[in-house]
Amino acid sequence: MGKNAHTSTVASSSSSSSSSAYADTVYIIARFPDLKMELGLEKREAYAKTIVMFSKFALVLALLVTLAASEDTSFRYNGFLSDAGLGIYGRAEITSNGLLRLTDDSRHRLGQTFYAHPITFATGSSFSTTFVFAIVSQYPTMGGHGLAFVISRTRWFPPGLPSQYFGLFDVENIGNASNHVVVIELDTIQSKEFADINDNHVGIDING
Repeated sequence: MGKNAHTSTVASSSSSSSSSAYADTVYIIARFPDLKMELGLEKREAYAKTIVMFSKFALVLALLVTLAASEDTSFRYNGFLSDAGLGIYGRAEITSNGLLRLTDDSRHRLGQTFYAHPITFATGSSFSTTFVFAIVSQYPTMGGHGLAFVISRTRWFPPGLPSQYFGLFDVENIGNASNHVVVIELDTIQSKEFADINDNHVGIDING
């Protein structure tokens, strides 16, 4: 994705494909003892460690950001026993055993999870996020388009398309300056219409 992608670099993952998206179930799991893959979100001194398993579908895990006066903000998730502090949309849900499941096994459906509270930024302020992720596909040669982290001034997006649009945009509004979003995409399929460098890269997209 990314008609206005400003930066792309190669990143490693355990799945890549040039085929169309297949449905699968997606989980975000906290501190699961049999897995070594962890996703950490870091803001200054604070950090969160979360395990991510996902495949076969375009998904979104997003941060809600409001541009305002600067102040220190941090948050962590060591599990998902409730939806406190989260906005959950589409096929996403909290399961009874503490998983954040972003999609089920339906084809061409999407799930979104937003941090529900605005994080304030001022002109020239900075932030950092650190994470490790794994993409596990049910079929070695077929998978979804990846995962996108979003910084937005609103947590409401008009219904977007899954697959290469990550559930955020469609063919009409992608790249519009009025979107006011920054997207960090972990892309596992090469979309030639967006001039993707390969089927395994990280892209930074401004407004889609």
